[in-house]
Amino acid sequence: MAKAMKKPSAIYSNMITSYRLHRQRKARLNGSQKVQRVIYIHRQEEEISGELCKELCSIVGNPEGKMREVLLKVGKAASLDVPVLFVGETGVGKEVFAKALWKTSRRWNGPFVAINCSAVPSELLEAELFGYEKGAFTGAISSKEGLIESAKGGVLFLDEIGDLPLHLQPKLLRVLQEKKVRRLGSTKEIHCDFRLISATNKDLKRLVKDGKFREDLYYRISTVEIHIPPLRERRMIYPCWLIVYYRISRGRQVKE
Repeated sequence: MAKAMKKPSAIYSNMITSYRLHRQRKARLNGSQKVQRVIYIHRQEEEISGELCKELCSIVGNPEGKMREVLLKVGKAASLDVPVLFVGETGVGKEVFAKALWKTSRRWNGPFVAINCSAVPSELLEAELFGYEKGAFTGAISSKEGLIESAKGGVLFLDEIGDLPLHLQPKLLRVLQEKKVRRLGSTKEIHCDFRLISATNKDLKRLVKDGKFREDLYYRISTVEIHIPPLRERRMIYPCWLIVYYRISRGRQVKE
């Protein structure tokens, strides 16, 4: 078992696409040092290696069954600069997978800006996302950029996007279509370049049928849709000491 963990790339020997990531050595650029990451795609090979394999294996260790398919999809989506939607129950690690996708994508050196749409009151969520100008509303004593602007060059992660208020959905859709954002109280549109990664524990298709989520926005954010299985359905290899500790903590006898 120990040998298998030392060579995680062997787990992905049957994968169709491989992504090889590496950092270029430091090169002088306008008198300063800058490190860049370059992604190469080799269709003829059948394994994922390098930093991508290391990042994905660090999430689940030795993946089996459904998790193998999930990691394959994440690996393929890493090289695509399109919106990704993670679907799964609460606690399955949707944000962890989102960060792994960000770290292994072309936007790795940009920011990872996250917000939980269900944790912020609807009247404040608009200002948090789109920003505002001085005097836009009572208490706006200065201008502030929104999270969409803050994610320039990187990733904007919208957790629990199924709870996004209906009146904000067309504004987000316009931002995704036009790549421009307008702050509250302003008539000026600001260019924004970011990749959207969303997550939800709800059935968005059902919400669309119920009129609680826009159909056009759903198709816009789910260019790549990845379902993460719950923990109870994952086959994991746990270390013996963890099993022993669990049984002792529960007052159960440890069998040899």
